[in-house]
Amino acid sequence: MSGVESLARDLVPPDRYSVETIRLLAWGHDMFRDLPGNSLLRLARYYGVVSQREEELHPVLLHGKVAASYLSNRFGIDNDVSKAIYWHVTGSAKMGELGEILMIADMGEEGREFPAAEEIRINAFIDRKKTVLDVIRFKMLWALEERRPLHNEIVCCWNHYLRRYLSDTD
Repeated sequence: MSGVESLARDLVPPDRYSVETIRLLAWGHDMFRDLPGNSLLRLARYYGVVSQREEELHPVLLHGKVAASYLSNRFGIDNDVSKAIYWHVTGSAKMGELGEILMIADMGEEGREFPAAEEIRINAFIDRKKTVLDVIRFKMLWALEERRPLHNEIVCCWNHYLRRYLSDTD
């Protein structure tokens, strides 16, 4: 079992999703992660994924969208699983509960060697909404430190989850 699958299983509310659903989520989310950029761009066009400027410059950002499109077209996977895989790179208000769980499990899985991973793993069980915000924040900080452009989707996701978190804590 992968680290993503293990953490995702632990985060899923009891009896909400099957073991097979979580396994597909964990297996499918990075299935195209290591493809060359030109292949990701070609597959994105093939599946009708409209790439944005940031994705044209850094095609690895498309790997979730391409994986979700492939799995949906080839195997007709569940819409919740598809949305989670599609949005796990940048996040989205549309990603749903499984998307939140996948983002957390992807960044916080056992074996990650950056300091934030352990913090994510621990906090995910205390306050999932805040942990989703932390994952988004860490992704944006990484992009800024690497002098990469911020994808507009992650900025929109940050704003959405921040508003949601603040309204829940008021």
